[in-house]
Amino acid sequence: MAAVSQNCLLFFSGVIQNGDELECEIGRCETGPRIVVRAWERWGWDLARMLRGAYALVLVDPASKRGLCTRDPMGTHPLFWSGAGPSRIFSPSIDALRRHPKVSSGINRVAAVNHLRDSWPDPSETFFAEIHRLPPGYRMCLENGRWRTERYWLTEDGAEMPQDTDLDRFEPLFERAVRRSTRGVRPAIFLSGGLDSVAVAGVASDLARDARAAGPHTLSLGFPGDESDVNEQAIQSGVARRLALSQDLLPFADAAGPGGLLAAAIELSPTLGSPLLNTWLPAYSRLAGLGAARGHDVILTGTGGDEWLGVSPLLAADFLAAGRFRDLLALARFNARSFRNPKGSMLGALLWTFGLRPVLRARAVGWLDGHAPSWMSARRQKRIEGSLGAWLAPDPSLRAEAIRRIEQSDHAADQRGGSHYVGQMRTALDSAVVSWEFEEMWDHYGRLGVRMAHPFCDPDLIEFLYRIDPAVLVQSRRTKGPLRAMLESRFPDLGFSAQRKVDGVHFLRRLFRAELPGVWRRLGGIQALVELGVVCAGDFEKHWNRNLESATLRQLHRMWSVLNFEAWIRPRR
Repeated sequence: MAAVSQNCLLFFSGVIQNGDELECEIGRCETGPRIVVRAWERWGWDLARMLRGAYALVLVDPASKRGLCTRDPMGTHPLFWSGAGPSRIFSPSIDALRRHPKVSSGINRVAAVNHLRDSWPDPSETFFAEIHRLPPGYRMCLENGRWRTERYWLTEDGAEMPQDTDLDRFEPLFERAVRRSTRGVRPAIFLSGGLDSVAVAGVASDLARDARAAGPHTLSLGFPGDESDVNEQAIQSGVARRLALSQDLLPFADAAGPGGLLAAAIELSPTLGSPLLNTWLPAYSRLAGLGAARGHDVILTGTGGDEWLGVSPLLAADFLAAGRFRDLLALARFNARSFRNPKGSMLGALLWTFGLRPVLRARAVGWLDGHAPSWMSARRQKRIEGSLGAWLAPDPSLRAEAIRRIEQSDHAADQRGGSHYVGQMRTALDSAVVSWEFEEMWDHYGRLGVRMAHPFCDPDLIEFLYRIDPAVLVQSRRTKGPLRAMLESRFPDLGFSAQRKVDGVHFLRRLFRAELPGVWRRLGGIQALVELGVVCAGDFEKHWNRNLESATLRQLHRMWSVLNFEAWIRPRR
C-alpha cells in the first residue's frame, strides 16, 4: 500500500494494530498507511517507536531530503535491502530482490558455512551476498545523502540485571496484546497443550465473548498415542471443550503426508527465500490450510512465550558472580520442577556450562587479550577447526574466512560484559534465527491466505518482561509462573500448575533416524554444495555413515541441515 501527503511518500506493507490508540494523539485516520504518515509528521524518526503491529515501511520526505526504512520492533514482518551509497532497493521479499536487475544472486558462502555449524553471528546477513536484512528493532535513516543504521527500540546496553518486581501489570498487558492481534479479524489459533497457546486461547475466547462474537477456531496436531513425550491431545481437546471452541485435530501422520515430514520439507524448502528453518512447517502448513478453508484470515500462535516468559539458565552465572548461592539453589529447584531432563545432568549444566564457566571466561577475557600464551591461542584455533569438521568448508580461502569470522564473533561475545542473563536476552532480540523464523512464516503462510499473529511478541509486553527481575520469576517455583496462575484458576483439572515442558527431543530424534536415509537417496548426493566449495562430499559421507545410527539430535539436525540446504540451493545455482 502507498500513501501520499503534502510532505512525504510512504510505501507500507503489513498491519498497524494500535491505530485506535494513536488516533487519540494524531486524529482520526482512514487507513493504516495514513496513520503512519501522520505519525511521521508528529514524531519524525521516532515514529517506529510509536507503532504496534506487523509491518515494514519505506518513507521519503522530499522537502527535508530525508528517508526512513524500518520494520516492527520484533521483526514479525520482513524487510530486506540491497545497494551501495545513497541508492538502496527495499523489499519484504528476498526473491523479489533477487529478480531485480541491479541485484546479484551470488550465494553468501560464509553464511552457508556458519549455518551448517549452527552459527548466525551477523543478524543483517542473508544467504545472498548482496541482500541484507534490516534487523528487528532497527531503522535506516537517510539524511544529507547518507544512510545510518541504528537501534530504535530497547536501546539499553544491558550491563545491569533488571530490577522491576511488579508482576501485576502482566495480565493487562497480555490481554491488550491478544486484543490487538484479534481486532477486526476472524482468528484461528494453533493450539498445543502447552501454557503459551492455551493462555492465548483463553484470553481470545474471553474477548470474543465480551464482543458477542464467535471464539477462535482451534487447530491442533495430534501425535501418536504412544508418544508420551509429545502427545497432548487430552489437554488440547479439554481446553477447546472447556472454552466451547470448535476444533480441527489433525493426526500428525496425515499432516506430514504419505512420504513423511522430511520428504515434505525437502519439497517445501526450495520455494522459500531462505532454506527451511522450521522442520515442522509442512505439518503446520496443512493445519493452516484447514483454517483458511474455514474462512479464518489470522492464526494466533504462542510463539515468544518460551523466550520471554522463561528464565535463561545463564542466570546461574550472574548468581555465582554475585555470591547469591541461595538464589542459585532456588534456580536449580525451579529448573527441576519445570523440565523433564534428568536432574543430575541438569544440575551439572547449571553449575558448570551456564554457571562457573561463563564467569571464569568473563574474568579471563581482559587478561587474555594481552597475555594469552601461544599454546592457548593454538588450542583455540584447534577448537574452531574442530567445529568446522573435515567435511565443512574444504575450499582453503572459504575456510580461512570462516575461521576469521568465528574468531571475530567469539571476541565480540567475550567483550560484551555486563549481566549474562541480560546478554542472553539481547542476543534473542538481535538473533538472525528469530528474524528468519518470522520471515519464513510471512513468506509461506501468506501464500495460503493467512497471517500469523504472535501476542507474546507484542513490544509493550516484551519491554515489561525485559525489565522484570528474574529472581521474581524464579520465586514462582516453576517456569512461566504468571501464566500458570492464570490457567490453574481456569482449568483446575488439567494440571497446568505442575506441567513440565514438552520438548519432543526423543520423538524428533526417532523421526530423523527413520527418514533421513530416504531424503539422502532422493537427493542423490550434495552436488550443489560441493560445487560451491561449502561441503566435501567424501568426508561428509564418512561422517554420515559413521554417525547416523548413534548420533545425538544435534548431530542428526546438522546432517538434515546439509540435505535441506542442498535442496534449497539447487534451483539457485
